[in-house]
Amino acid sequence: MSWNHRVMKYKTKFADEAYGFTEVFYDDHDKPDGWAEPPQPVFSHSREQLVEYVMAALRKPVLVPNEDGTAHTEEPALISGESKE
Repeated sequence: MSWNHRVMKYKTKFADEAYGFTEVFYDDHDKPDGWAEPPQPVFSHSREQLVEYVMAALRKPVLVPNEDGTAHTEEPALISGESKE
C-alpha cells in the first residue's frame, strides 16, 4: 500500500463543493481506496518539502469520493504538469 497527499472535492452540510488536501491511500493497483477524514493538515520536516508535497498534489487530478469508499477523478489537475494518478 502506498499513499500521498491529494486534493479532494467533498460535499459538506454547508456547501455542495468543498476542496481539501488529504492523505490518500492506494491499493496494489495504484487505485485510491481510502483517505483521511476529515482532511488532515499537511506537515513536513522543511518548508521546501512542504512545497514539494503541495505542488505534487496540485499536479494530480482532483479526487471525488464514491459511496463505496473508492474515489474517482472528474476534475483536472489544478495546475499544469499533471502527473500519473
